[in-house]
Amino acid sequence: MKKNNIGFLFAALFSITGCSAVRETFDQDQFHTNDFKLNYYHGTPSKYLVADNYRETIINATGRVTFNSPFDNAYNAIILSDVLNGDIPSIDEAIALYGDDKVKAIKLEDYASEVEYVFAINESLARPDNLKASYFHYAELNSMTTGANFSETIKNAFKQGIFSKLTDTLIVCDGSGSLVRIQIDETGMGQTFSHELIDYRNFVISARGGTSIDYGKEGIPSVRSANVRMKISFFIEKSTTSEALKYTLIYDVPEMSSDNNSLTTVMTMDLTSLLPAEALKRVNGMTINYELLDHDYLMPGGVKNDTTDYEFALMLYEVMFPYSVWR
Repeated sequence: MKKNNIGFLFAALFSITGCSAVRETFDQDQFHTNDFKLNYYHGTPSKYLVADNYRETIINATGRVTFNSPFDNAYNAIILSDVLNGDIPSIDEAIALYGDDKVKAIKLEDYASEVEYVFAINESLARPDNLKASYFHYAELNSMTTGANFSETIKNAFKQGIFSKLTDTLIVCDGSGSLVRIQIDETGMGQTFSHELIDYRNFVISARGGTSIDYGKEGIPSVRSANVRMKISFFIEKSTTSEALKYTLIYDVPEMSSDNNSLTTVMTMDLTSLLPAEALKRVNGMTINYELLDHDYLMPGGVKNDTTDYEFALMLYEVMFPYSVWR
């Protein structure tokens, strides 16, 4: 992709989305200071912290999660899954949503068969220079507060509280810093939702590493990635027919973007292939945790650097359940 296209995409997206919803929801100084240590958010519902409250099933998802840059084409990673599974009813709708002018110009009558036509469409939608199929655009159309398939009740519910920072379509920052992200340490964070998840398929989370390292003062090159182990848990409350349940996905991210301007790592996974059928039905809460496995300065070779007080944090930007159903 050409550099000037990237700059244009950043400018266009930030002028469209902005951060006004977040500023309206939060006090401007809440978790938004010049002190790195004061910006950590530690909020987790107490019931999620008691080991015996939920029967836990742990799934090793390493190798089954797709990692992308926000600028990468999202077609093969998730849009095609939406099409094949009927979330987007047709290839024509995919073209309308994610195709640039070159893709939209492809006509069925120009091909000998419908198979050839669909192949050409798929190939064109997956082109690196097709910006309409970027993760930025995908987030605009599928966030929990803007997704066309979500009711206004659901969208409004996800606009409330600090979790709304992770449902505002911004998968990278627009310069507003912690106003549009949640910064966590290894104790993580959690959230109870006001609605229950009923139907689902894919899950997307966008995050990056961030440190308090003064690279100039230390006279060392910036460390642009870190090896992180993610731990995402989903919670289902006790009912008359089932005990309280917890499903935890654990996976390693060998090169989580870190201190690399505002670039994030977009993580995409198919929940229906990772878990038994309808395992997450009635989920109404989640926690996000991580473990820093390796960082060339703070934890080189997996060994903690005890000579420095600099800190590492995970900056969370967006959580998406595309085409999910809630009640």
